[in-house]
Amino acid sequence: LADRKAQLKGVSAEPFLAGLKSSNPRVQVQALIGLRRLGKADNAKAVLPFAAVSAEMTGAARIIPHTAVQTLIELRAIDACLDAVDPGSSPAQVDGALWALKNLHDPKTVKGLTGKLGSGASGFKQKIVTALAENLGDHPDLI
Repeated sequence: LADRKAQLKGVSAEPFLAGLKSSNPRVQVQALIGLRRLGKADNAKAVLPFAAVSAEMTGAARIIPHTAVQTLIELRAIDACLDAVDPGSSPAQVDGALWALKNLHDPKTVKGLTGKLGSGASGFKQKIVTALAENLGDHPDLI
């Protein structure tokens, strides 16, 4: 359905959103790729839970979070990712959202992350500072 970007007009996101609910990780990855190709940012909230990543994940277990993060980046899902960077979110969810935000080089990302520095414990704030440093590393003009 989403193989040819030139033929995406009228393609519904519903089959891909349904694919995210599958218990088969291969179906989930293909659903994430399809949503990325559709390019509709309003699907970002459905993608975000799949970006959750932890240090214990290795090898194939990181394929789904990696694919989800690449989808969030292509969808330019800054707002959805910033919403997930919250002290009330799970650490894995925060890490996944920050992973995407590190690669979303935009003044909105910098402003949103800077605004989050006033909340949460020191470990939470450190993650935000690290994401800001990585985001701005090659783009000091965003400040």
